[in-house]
Amino acid sequence: DGTYLTGTKLQAVVFSPDETRAYVAGNGKIYAIDLVSFKLIDTIQIPGGKNVVSLAAEGDYLYIGEGNGYGQGAGGYRILALDINPGSENYDTNPITLKGTGIEDSTYGVAGMSVGPEGSTLIVTVPKARNNFGAGSRGPAGDVLVFDLGSLDFDTGRIDKPVVAGYGNLVNTLQWPQTVTATYDADRFLVTSPNDYNHGLATLTLTRDANDKVTAAKIVAIDMSQKDRDVRVDRLDIQRAQSAVLVTDDNGNEYAIVSDDNYNFLDPYMKAMYEAPMFVQLSPMGPPTPVGGSASAKKVAIGGKLGIVKDPFGPNPQFIGATLPLDGYGIINLSLSEDGKVLVG
Repeated sequence: DGTYLTGTKLQAVVFSPDETRAYVAGNGKIYAIDLVSFKLIDTIQIPGGKNVVSLAAEGDYLYIGEGNGYGQGAGGYRILALDINPGSENYDTNPITLKGTGIEDSTYGVAGMSVGPEGSTLIVTVPKARNNFGAGSRGPAGDVLVFDLGSLDFDTGRIDKPVVAGYGNLVNTLQWPQTVTATYDADRFLVTSPNDYNHGLATLTLTRDANDKVTAAKIVAIDMSQKDRDVRVDRLDIQRAQSAVLVTDDNGNEYAIVSDDNYNFLDPYMKAMYEAPMFVQLSPMGPPTPVGGSASAKKVAIGGKLGIVKDPFGPNPQFIGATLPLDGYGIINLSLSEDGKVLVG
């Protein structure tokens, strides 16, 4: 009916835990697709539903994050839980609203969502500024919220107040947190922010008490710029980090692979290549000579790429390199196969 094509989408497709169905975020509704026939088998209406930005699934429930990329004041967006257990009497009906999340008061609602590998921690990003096509200006940083799903009462929708992540360094905070990805470690996640120019990848680390309850969360962003002295032909910075995954090599070394949804018009080298030069009469008999601007700018290749960060959760994460830029393309929506050997973007 076309409504899927409207509204902001971020992490909009998720598999059911038994891998028999895919759920797709719509506008006020969820689409269920059978993964044997690859046919639409159900359209689930959300009472009073708004645009769905992201989905996450765990156990018997699908978690639904409402939001959008524009608005003013309180948006009235929600996080909901939908029973997706085929043996339940409430299967694919009567989603419940999680109460006490604070999402209703936010302007843009939910951006990204991810459930940790232990199944009891839900991470939600809540931006406080509109994600746009520029490098953006500094303002209030968005929130990254940590919910304890073990505290959720599925009859009433009540859930414990979330833990709000703090920032671990003052230089590279995330301004517009968006996509969040779980790792194999229940206390470590990757968060990305496209509008944070050259430092849009961050680690999220959780701290728990003796009862395994999350008591604190810390975000540390990582610099992925390319120094001027290293620019030869290819621009190898990760300008707009859109999503990331964590991989481990045979020696146990960890690497974050991050996608660059690059906009070439934001790159200063690209701008210089097309900047009009000045024309100076160097010889009274000769033609004017172009000086500055495109006449003297370094000619570079610019585009989307995959960046590699060694030991991202360590004390000294290192941006060690990137693939060659894809002229005119960006890379988004990275995902990793369960065995960690296949990367799709």
